[in-house]
Amino acid sequence: MDGNSTIDRNSTIDGNSTINGNSTIDGNSTMDGNSTMDGNSTMDGNSTMDGNSTIDGNSTIDGNSTIDGNSTIDGNSTMDGNSTMDGNSTIDGNSTIDGNSTIDGNSTIDGNSTIDGNSTIDGNSTIDGNSTIDGNSTIDGNSTIDGNSTMSPVEANCDGEGGWTRVGYLNMTQSGATCPTGLIQQNFTNISHPVCAAGNMGCASTSFSTNGLAYNKVCGQVRGYQFYETQAFKRLRGSGQNRNSLEEFSVDGVSITHGSNPREHIWTYVGGFSEDSTDNRACPCNTGYSGGLDLNATFIGSHYYCESGADPGQSVSGVLYATDPLWDGQQCDDRESTCCPANSKMPWFYRSLDTQTTDDIELRVCSSSKESGVSGVPLDIIELYIK
Repeated sequence: MDGNSTIDRNSTIDGNSTINGNSTIDGNSTMDGNSTMDGNSTMDGNSTMDGNSTIDGNSTIDGNSTIDGNSTIDGNSTMDGNSTMDGNSTIDGNSTIDGNSTIDGNSTIDGNSTIDGNSTIDGNSTIDGNSTIDGNSTIDGNSTIDGNSTMSPVEANCDGEGGWTRVGYLNMTQSGATCPTGLIQQNFTNISHPVCAAGNMGCASTSFSTNGLAYNKVCGQVRGYQFYETQAFKRLRGSGQNRNSLEEFSVDGVSITHGSNPREHIWTYVGGFSEDSTDNRACPCNTGYSGGLDLNATFIGSHYYCESGADPGQSVSGVLYATDPLWDGQQCDDRESTCCPANSKMPWFYRSLDTQTTDDIELRVCSSSKESGVSGVPLDIIELYIK
């Protein structure tokens, strides 16, 4: 330890690690292996540095952040919250990594770049210059973001390009938000904001106008919650049912379509019975699924997401499972882990249509059960874009 460096509380310095200058390590932070902290750098909270990682200059590592492998943080860079750097990743200059962001592989963040929210940078990706990555964006593979680029969540999670027009938006976590026509507002004691639900069994419909704009690509996200029993595709096939038609009730979840007579399928968000279920109420993507449904033989195909909010072994009852939101790709435990692959952009979907259309987009919330005046999977976030 050199200079006026300080180690506070229960911090641990292992191996051949070096702390130079006026650096500070606070809380329960850990430095392992041959890690190095130079200059006036600071590690706060329960942060961890593993392997041969290096923190240079006046850089700051806050919260429960983790630096793994041979990663390097240079200059005045900042990592906040529960952010993670894996492998040989490098953050240069005055870059800022906020929230629960994850930097994987050999990724490089250069200049004054900013990574916000729960963003994920995978593989050998490179973020150059003053680029900004916002929200829950995901940058995969060997992607490169150059110059002063700003990539919004819709660009990052749809096709990586601009030109999108938003036609639908709902965020019930925002003050003053109201449910769209066709859905009813519900309040629960175990969630801090209202949600939008169907009031009866079957489907409740709401539409989003495209204002006559021609499009052949649709992208967006939906977030909901399991309430009581959600039975996935049981009504599509199984238990004597055979309703392989968009015109009839077929899913416990959300059906997004365009057109009428007939409707054309865009995407489906599905609620499974529980994370460890395998019968005809389970998500077909669950490991060991035995419900007898081949979605490739239906109008759904691979254009769906399915999750459950009920933990493995948990008794399903008439409550809102608020601690595990559906379709966010998180907390996919037990048999459900295969429903949330690492390369998924959940909750975002992207669909390229076979033909161009000007149809409005219909969103239906559907349910096979009703309890305490609520049916279906109550929603709190909807975003829909076209181009």
